[in-house]
Amino acid sequence: MPTAGSREFRTRLGQYLDLVRKGETVVVTHRGRPIAKLHPIAPAHDDLNTRLAELAALGIVTLGNRRPLEDREPVRIRSGEGLSETILEEREDRC
Repeated sequence: MPTAGSREFRTRLGQYLDLVRKGETVVVTHRGRPIAKLHPIAPAHDDLNTRLAELAALGIVTLGNRRPLEDREPVRIRSGEGLSETILEEREDRC
């Protein structure tokens, strides 16, 4: 990981930005102490599932093992029938 003092970083900002653009992370120091880390940001076209998979690979999150809600069929409630009756009927159909 490249390291640069604050003065050198200001002087050669373009070179360090090129490194970051290529995927490198640059640590900026002031009087020998690290004060900042410059790293590439995730591309804007990344979707939520890709980002969650990356976080799961790092051990930051744990992915659920249930079916996504968008795969499920919506329950239709017949007019005049209460919600609880519809739920009970749906449960009976699954047994």
